[in-house]
Amino acid sequence: MRYDIAFYFVIDSQVSTTGSKKGQVDFAKEVVTKFSVGYMQTRFSCHLYGTTPTELFDFKSKSTVTGINDALDDFIDRRGSGSVETIENLKYIWTDIFTEIKGDRPDIPNYCLMIAIGENNDTYTLAGNQKPDTIDLRIYDAEAAYTHRNYYTDRQLAQTATKYITISSLSNFLSEAAVFTADFTCDYFCDVNYFTYDEPENLNTNADKAAGKITILMDSAWEITCCGVITSWIFYAKASGTIQIGVLRPIDTSTYRIIGFTSIIIPDTYIDTLVTYDNAADENIAIKEGDKIAWYSSGANIISYATCTTTTRSDCPQTTRQVTYSGELETGETIDISSTSAIANKAWALKFTTKNNTEIIIRTNENETELEENTAVGKSAIFLTIEDPDAFEDYLFTVSGDLDHLELNIETMTLDLKKKWPPGGVDKPQVVTIVGTDTCQHTSTVTLTVNSYNEPPIINNLPHIIEILETTKTALPLFQINVTDATKDEICCTMPFTLPNTFNFELKNTTDVYGNVTGFWLYTIAAPAFEYSDIDSYRVFVCCQDPYGSSYSYLILRLTEVKIIEPYVPPDWFFRALILSLTPIGLMTAVSCFTLLFTVFWL
Repeated sequence: MRYDIAFYFVIDSQVSTTGSKKGQVDFAKEVVTKFSVGYMQTRFSCHLYGTTPTELFDFKSKSTVTGINDALDDFIDRRGSGSVETIENLKYIWTDIFTEIKGDRPDIPNYCLMIAIGENNDTYTLAGNQKPDTIDLRIYDAEAAYTHRNYYTDRQLAQTATKYITISSLSNFLSEAAVFTADFTCDYFCDVNYFTYDEPENLNTNADKAAGKITILMDSAWEITCCGVITSWIFYAKASGTIQIGVLRPIDTSTYRIIGFTSIIIPDTYIDTLVTYDNAADENIAIKEGDKIAWYSSGANIISYATCTTTTRSDCPQTTRQVTYSGELETGETIDISSTSAIANKAWALKFTTKNNTEIIIRTNENETELEENTAVGKSAIFLTIEDPDAFEDYLFTVSGDLDHLELNIETMTLDLKKKWPPGGVDKPQVVTIVGTDTCQHTSTVTLTVNSYNEPPIINNLPHIIEILETTKTALPLFQINVTDATKDEICCTMPFTLPNTFNFELKNTTDVYGNVTGFWLYTIAAPAFEYSDIDSYRVFVCCQDPYGSSYSYLILRLTEVKIIEPYVPPDWFFRALILSLTPIGLMTAVSCFTLLFTVFWL
């Protein structure tokens, strides 16, 4: 916010010691430090009164903190004479101090901070010349602090003041300054604001002939004293081309880092015109106190300027820097100004507007997850995203919690495994808290939980079904168990039970020459006893486990029934009966054949 603030100090023969005047000066300096001072920002003026009012400086003549403080120090050397005519001099505030000719701005809130010690003449009246409502008048009655008991405390003071405050001691001046400034919005955030030396169209007289230069504005007119984002650029163009305009952030006194920039194409038709470029949402460059505005064009300097002197305006730029450059500006690149010289008395036709930045929000795909014990180092457990439309934010992330095995990867915005889990995993959930802070110190916090777990052995070929003859009577290998463990833990497999219960099977392991277990087989025992008519199938359960977990599965064994077929052996009498029955039949056949032949051939 911008304000026009006037100090109105009392000076007379009785308020003339250095100590007594220093209290008023300290009061004013304390107030000044709390505002962004500048011709286009908050303006200050200072006036004195005793018998008659006089001007120390008006709203236009002192536009820097240093200039104001130097002028205030001059007040200490001033000496007053005569008596104090407080009521009579009140009207000077609205008839002379807050006037356009003295630099007052009609659209800016007006404040007058007046130190009073009473009234010498109690008959003077303000009737017909009352204070306008546009001026917030704070009267600090310091009569008790200066022990002016011979002055009248006129009721018109309290009636005229917007606020009337009594100061009982010189030591109270600073505390009252703090009370006054506390009523104002903190200037830490930019809010809807603008920065410029003057309106750009008023600074259009000259074209800078320097080509291929980065121009860096170092003076108070463009001094960034708040935190927010730049929303638009307004400048007067004197050449065509592409201008890269943006923000530099100091690394040290002579080195700056490019935070971000916007590229604007200026066609020939825009020469000698006012250019207004409103940033898209993702072009709003984040800024904070101490940042500098700079621009670059490979050809002629596009932005115009007007000459000025510190005699006419104390904030006339004196420290602009230009750095020879070629190519394209890159975000993150550093610029060294140590070998450059200050350019004085050039007021550049550039204005930029600001607003508060958007608060950072951290989003996650999930807040709790699990990683298997054998997960490779570098594996991402949780993914994070930053929800913030502002461009070129300087984020700071602080991470706390269980960080022995986890870390935040800033480049990928993931919570990664940085160290392998111990065998079997960790004994408790790993909780990590991440706090993200943006350029303007807004924060967003997420708490993430990562559990570790052991993946038990995997039996790869069960369940399965095989068949076995019911006549099996010896120990036979029936089935090899295929089991693996991702963490290469030692595995043990057992046969805990069968359905129905039987002792016909056993699980054996095979070993190499060194005694290391190489596999697991299901066998029948040496003398199994199967009976298909009683039980036609078995379900054999297998348990495989490592030191941290186990897996179960089963094998179904179906019995195959074997039917025995014996050949038929006729009894002994069968053959005797057959011979006896065939004898007459044979005799009759022979007689019949003889009779036939005899008849055919001999008769």
